[in-house]
Amino acid sequence: MSIGRAGRKGGKVAHAHVLRGEVHDLLRRGGEFLQRGQLEEAWQCANAALARNMDSAGALYLLAQCAFDWDYPGLSANLFRRACALRPDVLGNWMGFGSALLDMRQFDAAEECFRKAIEITPKEPLNYANMGALMLNQGRPAEAVEWCNKSLELSDVAQVRGNRGFARLMLGQWEEGFADYARSMDPCASGSRGRIRRQYRIPEEPDWNGTSGETVVVQ
Repeated sequence: MSIGRAGRKGGKVAHAHVLRGEVHDLLRRGGEFLQRGQLEEAWQCANAALARNMDSAGALYLLAQCAFDWDYPGLSANLFRRACALRPDVLGNWMGFGSALLDMRQFDAAEECFRKAIEITPKEPLNYANMGALMLNQGRPAEAVEWCNKSLELSDVAQVRGNRGFARLMLGQWEEGFADYARSMDPCASGSRGRIRRQYRIPEEPDWNGTSGETVVVQ
């Protein structure tokens, strides 16, 4: 596919109306931009594809994902909802719709989307990870642990271990919870890239060395 010189300025994709190419070519190019984190370019490709076919679920998905990454969950949710209506058989549409709804704290609707995703692809670990995150956000730690366990049985991912760790701490399972959290920060663990440990404290307050009888503040 060639977008053509008219569609590029300074190495970036210009406005959608000047982009050239068929819908499938624009979607492929937009997907590549999205994977590289070039959201503006992905957005323009998706808009050009949508101008050629207003019922392109693929274009709506790209637009929705860009909106989500730009932190516009309401817009993202509406775009994903339309994509789901057009292609209810596509896993990514339901996962994206549920994630946007979760960001908006519409928990019941998000759960419906994630359960639909599980029906479509029951062996996808991210489906169960999403359910675990949903339960954790609702303050349902026991259920969060169960869903995280299902995800970890399929794939050992750092973020899921971290979520299970938080849920276990909520249940008072201190040893298991901190072990999960420590494992999630292991730079060798899958999915741990970019995860960092932050410490917040007043400078004159020392770290606790285990001495009994001390007052310890934990956030």
